[in-house]
Parts: sequence; C-alpha cells; structure tokens
Amino acid sequence: MAGEIKLNDVSIATESGGTVTLGNATLGSTVVLGTNASPIASNLVLAAGNGIDFSAASGSAAGSSSAVLDDYEQGTWEGSLVSTSGSITISTSYNTGEYIKIGNLVYFNIHARVSAISSPSGELAIGGLPFTRRSGSGGLDRSGVFIWAHNIGTPSGSSLQGYISVSANTVRIQEFNNGVLDTSSANGVSTSTEFNVTGCYIAN
Repeated sequence: MAGEIKLNDVSIATESGGTVTLGNATLGSTVVLGTNASPIASNLVLAAGNGIDFSAASGSAAGSSSAVLDDYEQGTWEGSLVSTSGSITISTSYNTGEYIKIGNLVYFNIHARVSAISSPSGELAIGGLPFTRRSGSGGLDRSGVFIWAHNIGTPSGSSLQGYISVSANTVRIQEFNNGVLDTSSANGVSTSTEFNVTGCYIAN
C-alpha cells in the first residue's frame, strides 16, 4: 500500500509497491537504512547521473575534478587476438575476461589461449575491452598493461610490452628487441601460445 514516511510530522519519503523514495527534505547529518539486526532487504538505487558525494571529506588532491562516485559494475568481456595480417583464433574456453569498473576506472584481466592460426604477422593486439579508453594528450595519451606470454617465438633479448591508445578498446602488444621496437609481435604466435593480460585504464 502506498503512503508517506514521516519524521516529526515532516514527510521525508514515499513508499509504493515496496519501493521507498527519499524526498528533498533535510534528513539530518546521518541517515541509517536498516540495522545490523534488521538490514534493508534490497539495493540502494540512485537516480541516473547521480552518485555518492565525497566533496565534504578532507584530503582531496589539488587536481581533484570530482568527488562523486557515480558508477560501479562488474562483469565479463570477450577478447579477440588480431594481427596486422593473417588471423589468430582464440579457444572459446579461453576467450572470456573479467572486469570491474569503479567510477570511470576500469580494471580488467584475461587468459587467452590460441587454438588456430593462419600465417599471422606484424603487430599483435587484443581486442574487445569492455569500455573505450578516454581521449587525452601528453602524459594522458596511453595506459600501460602487464603481459605474460607462453610458447611464443621471440628473439633472444626481446620482450613484449602492451598499452591502450586513446579512444580505443584494444591492447596493442609490441615487441622490443634489445630495447628497439620491432613491429613483428604476431610472427611468433603458434597454436600453443597463451597470454595473461591485466591492467587498468580510464574510460570515457
């Protein structure tokens, strides 16, 4: 049954169909939703575009542009391996990654295992990140990631490094041979190659 919720004869909320909507009245310095013995039975839902405002908390950095936490989600994403030429197929048992998004900060990881190839060559990339990297310039133009690779043919002294470019949802994987960029990271991929990739970036 719909009705009002009052405090000292002041309407602070309305209830309808089991949903309680807080009004714009002044609720005081502390609002308790349930207790440890009798907690609320569902989630606290905020209107779209709103969040938890921490602006009154001390310790904000000089460069702070917002103190509102307006988003949280977690889920899975489906990755793909892409080469400049040729093709690489990931096993359907090893193509699903996980992500957590807090505000606009995205943490992700994936364990990808190759199942088939067709003459891959050139630069390698992992596509399908759950959100697009935001735009930026200077020191904000890319995000680094951690890459572990197994059973991939690379020259002695070489290493694989990855980053996410601005306005992109792919991890570019580059090979450095004794510190020199070699755009052939896909050349050593075989049907037994595996990657663990993890990192974080700022989304739009």
